Amino acid sequence: MTVSDAPRLRALEAENAKLRRLLGGGHARQRRPEGSHDIRLLKPDAKRGAARHVLTAHGLSERRACQLVALDCSTFQYHKKAGTDGVLRERLMVVADERCRFGYRHLGILLQR
Repeated sequence: MTVSDAPRLRALEAENAKLRRLLGGGHARQRRPEGSHDIRLLKPDAKRGAARHVLTAHGLSERRACQLVALDCSTFQYHKKAGTDGVLRERLMVVADERCRFGYRHLGILLQR
């Protein structure tokens, strides 16, 4: 190696460092395709929406869409029931505002009375 090769070596090292940062250290599990987002879908509703999008946009089967989104097929097929406890919730909030030191058990007893 001669003195004239030193600047070229520095440039190559800088380029390698830049590529390592882009690829996440070179680990295969950290590589993502360009344009992908690092969004975590934690709630079943969000995962259901993502699976529906995969079904309609890409024409995949329900089973494959659920696998891609990490969602059980039974969770995907589940139909949520409408909440019927709106009046109870409102009353609980009113009582909790009046008696802020009470816990949920004591508030439940008050509501039963």
